[in-house]
Amino acid sequence: MSPKHQIYLDRTEFVRSLLNDTTTANILLRVDNFHIYAHTTILYCASGFFKKIFKLLAHKDDEKRSEYLFHDYSCNKEIAISRLHEYKGQENVELLYDSVDFQNFIAFIYGYPIETNEQDQLFVLAYLACKHKFDVPELVDFCDTNLYKVWNKQRWHVILRVSKWLGLKKLRCRVLRYVYSQGELMFQGHAKKDLDERDWQIMFVLSNGKDPLLVIDSILDGTYDDESTEFFQENFCEMKKIIN
Repeated sequence: MSPKHQIYLDRTEFVRSLLNDTTTANILLRVDNFHIYAHTTILYCASGFFKKIFKLLAHKDDEKRSEYLFHDYSCNKEIAISRLHEYKGQENVELLYDSVDFQNFIAFIYGYPIETNEQDQLFVLAYLACKHKFDVPELVDFCDTNLYKVWNKQRWHVILRVSKWLGLKKLRCRVLRYVYSQGELMFQGHAKKDLDERDWQIMFVLSNGKDPLLVIDSILDGTYDDESTEFFQENFCEMKKIIN
């Protein structure tokens, strides 16, 4: 006698099988009139954004909670930018995405691999996964690792700005390593107007022959502390004067 339900020995395969499963889903997601049946538990575990949303809903009574079973997460095209160079540090801005991008994003949460190395697509996925949107650190790290390998040096100033926005730490360090390797002419012509204080500290780590990836978190949260930190603080202004 055949089992009533398929039995999965591999947990990854089981989770993947639940994507768009109308018989077990308890939430309906929509982007641009495309619908995805999903599960609040899986979204809760993977996404900081959904964790906050569902914690709030947990305090509502059953009648109010039922109003939130349908969620529209279409991109707000009124504030969206479609090209990376359009990002100028705005707080209230989206990177344009469509239903296909959102499907790929949700599929990653359900354990499906990302099968692209195309830069623009990786940046869109990184946006969807960044802390400003759905907050999925594992996907940010995936995009960061792959963009680190394929980034375009000709667009370094744009990519540096966007890497800060999306929290792409490896890419940020890679771009700054490139800037540092170009020497004084790069600073005089371009870099001095594109680097902030944290960038300068990363550059200082590079100048000491260290790997900034080892200290990037403490640099970004302002807690980096070793024997060179005091020297850096004393000479930070002098360093900038030299290239200005």
